[in-house]
Amino acid sequence: MLNGAELEIDGYNFHYKEPAFPLISCSYSFNRTVDHNVRAASHVVFGLIKCEMYATKKLFLLDAMLTSFNYIDGTITFRDSLESGESYTAISLKFKGGSVIDFADSYNTVGYDTKMIRRFSLAVKEITVVGAEELFFTNDGTDS
Repeated sequence: MLNGAELEIDGYNFHYKEPAFPLISCSYSFNRTVDHNVRAASHVVFGLIKCEMYATKKLFLLDAMLTSFNYIDGTITFRDSLESGESYTAISLKFKGGSVIDFADSYNTVGYDTKMIRRFSLAVKEITVVGAEELFFTNDGTDS
């Protein structure tokens, strides 16, 4: 069972010597249209990544949302652990040409966990999913 995920933005984490950002939640999806017989009628046309993390003072995601044509590349690593407690990469999600299409910070004082939460969505041009197999998706209508 996967037990952790982290986000690393190409260039940002290396340039600012920042560690990867731990994620609270993350999902990714692909879509294609169907015809009236519910058969796939198109190539995969959209790669979407939705993430949630604790907010930091770093505003690079908000900057990417507010700046047109500011594409970001990065990797989301899903981790698992062995019985020995050792952690390893179970799935690696590498993306290129990501546009922040949704961004929100929220804060709530109710409950014991009063940290600010940052939610964002990325529409991406290319995704490579590396796990037991490697799958590649590109938004130009080709996939393998």
